[in-house]
Amino acid sequence: MCRSVEISTAAGKTCAGFVSAGGGRWFWKTLENLPVGARIFAHIPGAGYVGVGLVEEPARIVTDVRVAQNGKEVALLDIPPSSSQDARDRKMITS
Repeated sequence: MCRSVEISTAAGKTCAGFVSAGGGRWFWKTLENLPVGARIFAHIPGAGYVGVGLVEEPARIVTDVRVAQNGKEVALLDIPPSSSQDARDRKMITS
């Protein structure tokens, strides 16, 4: 499950992005239940809170998510991974 959000980072930058959940029903159901306009907080264990966002649209399955890249709309999963962790995460999502 994936939600589109506007994110304000701890560094003071604002960008469009997404937040996703997996690992079981509790995680994705919680994300699915967030209403448009809800405020969310991004937390990375060991790093603390790294950003805050507002939900912009209803939840979608990650394979249905499309994003803008170089002025074109493309499937999120068609964008090459930017790190080895991204590659491992993508393999887990699509397996």
